[in-house]
Amino acid sequence: MGSFSRKLLDGIMEIFGVPPKMFRTICSTIVKLDKHFSTDKTRNGGRKKINYGDN
Repeated sequence: MGSFSRKLLDGIMEIFGVPPKMFRTICSTIVKLDKHFSTDKTRNGGRKKINYGDN
């Protein structure tokens, strides 16, 4: 996660009242979810990259 993204995410969590001691755990979970959903598992077991339109 980039420096800007991390600062943005920290700000969002602060606005929503997330305790600072939980920031690291939440960021780690978000990164794992992002990695999980950035690929689409096809029926034959291969992986196909999803294009989110950020070319």
